[in-house]
Amino acid sequence: RYTSPGEVYLDGIDVSADVTILPGLTRNDLVFDPPGPDPAFELHLSCSDPFTGGWGQSGGPVEGVDTNWQVAYFSIARYNNQGYFKSCGNVVNPFEVPNTATATGTDSSGTETVSDDATVTVAPGITIDRLQTNGRRLTVRLTNYTGEAKGVVDISVVWPDSNGNLTRIRLGDSITWAGSAAPTSVLLPDDGGTWFGGTLVEGEAILRFDFANRSADTGYTIRLNFDDGTFLDIEA
Repeated sequence: RYTSPGEVYLDGIDVSADVTILPGLTRNDLVFDPPGPDPAFELHLSCSDPFTGGWGQSGGPVEGVDTNWQVAYFSIARYNNQGYFKSCGNVVNPFEVPNTATATGTDSSGTETVSDDATVTVAPGITIDRLQTNGRRLTVRLTNYTGEAKGVVDISVVWPDSNGNLTRIRLGDSITWAGSAAPTSVLLPDDGGTWFGGTLVEGEAILRFDFANRSADTGYTIRLNFDDGTFLDIEA
């Protein structure tokens, strides 16, 4: 996983001391020069390359050439002179992360420490991009890479007082909730209004929140709970 010049992680191990990162042909490209005999290759980081299967379509790594290097997960945040404007990322090759939990307790019999191991498989999920405010509206572009539609069970929303009441939520082309919820925190559908429900389909969809007043740029905490027990957190 490449995060910034001079900061490269492979399976959680910092290998930046052994890997050289050089400027590419354009400002969207960086040359990844691994240690040893492996050849260098160019990474294209404009967000146009999906790294399908862990291989680059606009650059490297190249299948059949860069045999010791393959992308498992990438996360890119892009900035210009005005600041942040776009991000992208995805798990393109599921990978396992081992975990060990340890607990220590003391009672009349003394102190005992127990531990257990669990391995979590990190697979393609849902990405968040282009969170924007426009007039009385907050919109978030979501991309569902999970391979299945995900039904929304409920939505919790925290928003700034200055926005006034929350009046409507849309997901894609459908209204998910409509009403008039006063600031600053609700759990829908429990806190009134009309709940129509919604489904995050595969691919891209716009999640939209409408308010009575002009939307502030920051101050939002949102959680979507899905019917498979997973959830998506959005903060701005």
